[in-house]
Amino acid sequence: MTTTEITDLTRTCQPTFTTAGLLTALETAWTAIRTRHPEVPDAVLVVGSGSPAKGSQSMKWGHFASLRWQSGDTQLPEVLVSGEGLQRTPAEVFTTLLHEATHGLADTRGIQDTSRQGRWHNKKFATLAAELGLTARKDDKFGYSPCTLTDTAAAEYAATITTLAAALRAYRHPEPTGNGKQRTNNNNGVSAECECPRKIRLSKTAFEEGGPIVCADCNTAFLPETVDRDTYSHPTFGPACTHGDTPARTYEFGDCHVCGTSGVPVMRPTNPDPRGPLFVCIDGKACEARCDIDSGPEDPMVFYDPTGERYGIPTFPYRFAPDGLATLRQLHTQNLRPGGQSVAAQLMWRRGKRVAYLYRIDLAKPKRTATPAQLAALDKANRAKRICPACGQFKPYQIPRRSGACLDCTPGGPS
Repeated sequence: MTTTEITDLTRTCQPTFTTAGLLTALETAWTAIRTRHPEVPDAVLVVGSGSPAKGSQSMKWGHFASLRWQSGDTQLPEVLVSGEGLQRTPAEVFTTLLHEATHGLADTRGIQDTSRQGRWHNKKFATLAAELGLTARKDDKFGYSPCTLTDTAAAEYAATITTLAAALRAYRHPEPTGNGKQRTNNNNGVSAECECPRKIRLSKTAFEEGGPIVCADCNTAFLPETVDRDTYSHPTFGPACTHGDTPARTYEFGDCHVCGTSGVPVMRPTNPDPRGPLFVCIDGKACEARCDIDSGPEDPMVFYDPTGERYGIPTFPYRFAPDGLATLRQLHTQNLRPGGQSVAAQLMWRRGKRVAYLYRIDLAKPKRTATPAQLAALDKANRAKRICPACGQFKPYQIPRRSGACLDCTPGGPS
């Protein structure tokens, strides 16, 4: 190969499209967003494939992935812009950047704006998107993921969009997914996810019967993708009344029409029954109040003991905590801590195998915040765990205690 031929193949001498100008325009647009919204993190921008793996899936215009890149001692998130999406208008491509910047803003503030492995965008995402100049509309499958650029944002970023338009000179063709027959049923019933997200499979009958299946880690129900989590309300305990058109399956506190006791758990249908009192059928008896809370271990109301006579301290079924009491997790979400107070009551469910202690909110104290010195000490300790004693190099992971050295210095590890 001659010198002239080599020169003709260098990047600066190519007469056709190169990605250098495209990436520069995308990074310039990201910088413009960060200039107006400093909480949006710095990121590594890449252009890649957005084609779905299956023909039944949707095209992906972009994604935000936290802490995917390492630059020295700093971890940076990744923002991907799909090559297939570059055939859209410059304003739509810039909208994708603002969409991913919304995820970056949520990551900075520690807000969980998605669930179902990032597919479902909740109302928190819509709120943050509006802050950045987007209007989010709700989709049955992806939540508030579809976004459009507001007129105000379009005017503010007009120069940036014009610069981006000059760089959008090529786009990527979608990957072929095949036109063969797609399998529509995996014979495994319902696939449900919590917000962790963890996934389970169970039969449709098992999912629809009884109460919700709740994840012990995130305390959210396992739901199929087709269910709107924001508006979901699962029926709780108790058999349904056969009298009303729309039977209710939730307990409430009321007066027993049989014995006259006040403030006991009763069940009421959502529609009044013209033939009798507003109480749901219990144990096959038409429209009787729920007075006997000792019917057996299967009934969650067996844990209704507000005086503590049975369990030693006031005890309530799951989701029946009185106002003014909260669990540790609920206190933490309000930036509170028990502050040395004793347990005021407890929640009990799953035949008494699960217990959550309740504390008085009025006696709770604000959570302690770490001082700058404490944060510096923690950072120093975490950094020390990533320095290999053998070679002295800083690693992006903690040195395994089993070997006492990094993977490069461990026999049999990466060379």
